[in-house]
Amino acid sequence: MKKSILLLAFVILFLFSGCNWFSDNPMFPSAKMNISAVILDESGKTVNTSSVGALSTTTINNTSTSDNESSVVNTTETETTNTVDNSQSTGTPGSTTTSTTTGTTTTTITSSTSDSSSTTDSTETNTDIKFARDVEFTFYALNNVGAEITQCVVQYKKLNGAVLGSLTKVLDVYLSVPYLVETPPKIVIEIFDPVVENYLVTNRIRESQALVTFFGSDFAGHSVSYKKSVYIKAY
Repeated sequence: MKKSILLLAFVILFLFSGCNWFSDNPMFPSAKMNISAVILDESGKTVNTSSVGALSTTTINNTSTSDNESSVVNTTETETTNTVDNSQSTGTPGSTTTSTTTGTTTTTITSSTSDSSSTTDSTETNTDIKFARDVEFTFYALNNVGAEITQCVVQYKKLNGAVLGSLTKVLDVYLSVPYLVETPPKIVIEIFDPVVENYLVTNRIRESQALVTFFGSDFAGHSVSYKKSVYIKAY
């Protein structure tokens, strides 16, 4: 009997969900979502910037060399005089011979002195340009409804609000966002692609923004949409 009641309850829930009964019932609110965004470079790594576009990095290298060693050679000449008594033991007077010996002493000293030092400094500047084209969006369900995302529309605008209609793109995506999950779902969208880059550079639009809108339906049958703005710096 209990199994039959449970089965009937599931059937009723299924029928009501098919006719969007939940979406018309205030007891089942629409899914609320928080979306965070991080910028990725061309290698897929997160970069610490708030905009997509061209990223330039300048590196300055300083190189220095020094030579502080000096050698000092001192040469000293010495003269030694020796006296020899040639008298015999018999008491016969003998002669006295005097000899002189001359020697040379050489001393080598190696030291570090500031007077003989020489230093050479050189500076090298390198500028690397890379691009941040992708944005990784992470979805967090804020209530117990959850939603499915099935479409993404990217609309480009000038900072004054003028829409760049030729750059608008519509993407078919699929993302399930359940409530209370350990790993929130993510999706990567290429915002600053080469087409957008060439258009902005050609028309001398230095700064703009992309309005990213995600469309879908929540698990209560409501049609939902979530928006996120991305800043673009073309130069």
